[in-house]
Amino acid sequence: MKKNRYRPAKTAEKILSLISSEFERDAIVGDFRELFREKAEESGSIRAHVWYWSHLSASLPAFLKWMILTTMAIVRSNIKTAWRNLYKNKTSTFINIFGLSLAIGISIVMFVSALDRYGKDTFHEHADSIFLIESNVRESWGEDLRGDTPVALGPQLAEDFPQIQNSVRIHRLSGTVFNNRYESVENILFADKSFFEVFTFPLVSGSEISLSDINSVFISERYAEILFGRNDPLGKQISIGFTTGKSKSGSDNIEYGSRKSTSVKVFTVNGVFMDVPRNASYRFDIILPYQVGLEIRNIQDNSWQDFTAATFVQTKSPADVENIKPQMESYIEIINGLVPERPVIDFVFDPLLEMALNAHDVTNSLSSGVIPLIVIIRISIGLLLLLLPCINYINISIAGANLRLKEIGLRRVIGGKKSQLRWQFITENVLLCFVALILGILFCNTFLLPHWNELTNDNLYMDFSSNANLWYVFIGILFVTGIGAGSYPAFYITRFKPVNILRGNQDIKAKNRFTWALTLFQFVFTFFIMTITLTARDYFTYAINMDWGYDNEQTVVFRINESRQFDLFRNELASHPAVQHISGTSDHVGMSMDRLELRINDDGYYVEIYDIGTEYFETMGFSLIEGTKFQGAEADNSIIVNETFINVTGLNLHQDNSIELEGKLYTIIGIVQDFHSAPPSFAGINPTMFRVVPDSEYNFVVVRLTDQAGTQVINDFETIWTKVFPGFVYNPVVQKSVFDKAYKENDGEMQAFEFTVLANLIISCMGLFAIVSLKLSTRKKEIGIHKVLGSSMVNIITLLNRDLLRILLTSLIIAIPLTHIFLRKVVISEFPFFAGWSIIPYLFASVVLIVTAFITVSGHIYKAASENPIDALRSD
Repeated sequence: MKKNRYRPAKTAEKILSLISSEFERDAIVGDFRELFREKAEESGSIRAHVWYWSHLSASLPAFLKWMILTTMAIVRSNIKTAWRNLYKNKTSTFINIFGLSLAIGISIVMFVSALDRYGKDTFHEHADSIFLIESNVRESWGEDLRGDTPVALGPQLAEDFPQIQNSVRIHRLSGTVFNNRYESVENILFADKSFFEVFTFPLVSGSEISLSDINSVFISERYAEILFGRNDPLGKQISIGFTTGKSKSGSDNIEYGSRKSTSVKVFTVNGVFMDVPRNASYRFDIILPYQVGLEIRNIQDNSWQDFTAATFVQTKSPADVENIKPQMESYIEIINGLVPERPVIDFVFDPLLEMALNAHDVTNSLSSGVIPLIVIIRISIGLLLLLLPCINYINISIAGANLRLKEIGLRRVIGGKKSQLRWQFITENVLLCFVALILGILFCNTFLLPHWNELTNDNLYMDFSSNANLWYVFIGILFVTGIGAGSYPAFYITRFKPVNILRGNQDIKAKNRFTWALTLFQFVFTFFIMTITLTARDYFTYAINMDWGYDNEQTVVFRINESRQFDLFRNELASHPAVQHISGTSDHVGMSMDRLELRINDDGYYVEIYDIGTEYFETMGFSLIEGTKFQGAEADNSIIVNETFINVTGLNLHQDNSIELEGKLYTIIGIVQDFHSAPPSFAGINPTMFRVVPDSEYNFVVVRLTDQAGTQVINDFETIWTKVFPGFVYNPVVQKSVFDKAYKENDGEMQAFEFTVLANLIISCMGLFAIVSLKLSTRKKEIGIHKVLGSSMVNIITLLNRDLLRILLTSLIIAIPLTHIFLRKVVISEFPFFAGWSIIPYLFASVVLIVTAFITVSGHIYKAASENPIDALRSD
């Protein structure tokens, strides 16, 4: 008992055991324990412990050096072995690298697109302390979070709260910009003089102080080059035509419920700012002083009942908003007293960095916003596409394991550990995935991203230097595909007993349920995404070819800058034989409109409103289904509404047909057939009303051509335009093309998804090729026996294809109902004019899937069935 009284600390012995060689561990630990006892008996326990730990510490550097060198040698050896194995199995290596690099390239596009949506406004220097104030308003249908706020709110907050360092009000209106070489309709930003102090939009030239000068205009570098070429723009003048009127809302580009007239103002360029970064949540090329916007809208700077598109505040600390919010009740009382029809419940301080993420839930948001469903879909597709080549690697690795069983058995017999073999398999996959990642990045950067930008009108690119999230994506892809996909084959194969392998009793099961389940998943997903894409393509094709509710074939529109131009141009066009009708209008379908909140019987409705000329219906070819058109002196007090307006509000033509609008009583005199004011594939039909305005408010000339007139007649009109308006840009718009931009972007998205479907089909077929290889490699003896017993080639091919047909039919049985359920949810919520279910996408996807699968494996199966059975039986 006395001999065992002294023992080293357990922690010390564990460390010694860890750093000792496996073959000498017991001897080293035992010797140290014996020496410890002797030291303890001589000098005491404390000195013995000090001696033990000092010698243990002295050995650690040598151990660490040995461990690092050993690890490096093992890794180097694994990499060499992995490279030889990959080079030796060229076919499977090509399938894995090609499929994975293709999937990685597409996935990177999806991830970069998602990161772009979630990385808005990060370039602002004070982004963390900037907040957009939103108002939570009580409507008849519930609460409505709005981006527009009272004009007076921002300055009052800055005055009342010392925690607020700056406030900026922003409003947006459309205006026609023209000089001697260019003319266009632009989205113009009106901002307070503190705009450049709060937001980081650096000036290239000029001074931010000039933003307080009501005669100043600031333009972007891009727009300066358009207007003035390479000349210095500072001090140059541009003219901008505005639509004036009193606005009751802060909605983008629209003045709600306003009587309008066009006025032209001349401004001096006193500043040029750098182009707005692509990750800005709102974009613009022109900034004017906020006071100019107030003057155009004819409202006061201290108004609590008129609204601006956005109010931003910059606080001294982000935490200050929690102290400010509870003290805003007095503002709510003022607003609700002046605008009782839309009472404010409370205010929300939306952080600038989250503004784009939340914009989809905000009415009249300044930000273009992010649609979460689209981001989720793109990330999901990216992840699923990465999963498919991982499945291929698992299947191919298991299929090829039969060829490496003797290697595995020998390495185990001569002392190789399971962990070493597992790391060998994982190293092979990591090396393969690293090569695929490099190729995928190159493929994405040189081909996929440029084509994606061209198709979708995005401006995506891979910023390796400043975007840390991109590196996280690459590391995540390498980790998931390399280690994740390599782990199952490594653990599955290394569990075999070396004795069984060397005796020839070990074989890879042809019907490995896990690999079959993975292949089944591939084809279910392929059918799912293919059917959805085909259904969406059918829907958009149907929507594009829908009847728009008016004549969009023979209608041409001209924008005018002054109301007097209408009479001059109409008089010249009237005698042209190709002209059937001519009308002037202030608003035009597909190009401009107003929107207002109309209250009927205490219920609120958002209504589109068009101010038009009396000939507008005939010119556009609208169908009046009940009532009369505008005529005579009564037209000024009359309105015509669409079918949806009647259905939504419950009014009718014969009773309760009076509506108060801007303090004036109007009578509904007619109901027009529903028509599309926005691209039919994206938006439903809203309640709409028309009212007549005088010639002085016209902004457009609408011309309807005869059925025999061709598009060449537009060139004839250019001669007339140049004669009547020398110096003004001739820019006609064919009505059928007003939605072309939206349709082009949609078509680009569809082409991108169709390419994804093709890539998915290719990767899935590669996986099928792998699992067929697994089957055939384990059924050679069975095939030989069948041939010896007299089975025909057809019978053998049928036998080999039986499992393939089974897995394809099973995938269709699972995929068809899942796809149908998903489409029902999406169609009901997202497709406003779905024409009804069609079986064609389901049939087409099924046929493509089955035919492609059989083509993929037919050559391989035919070759296996044609081999000499003697060779198969002899080798066995």
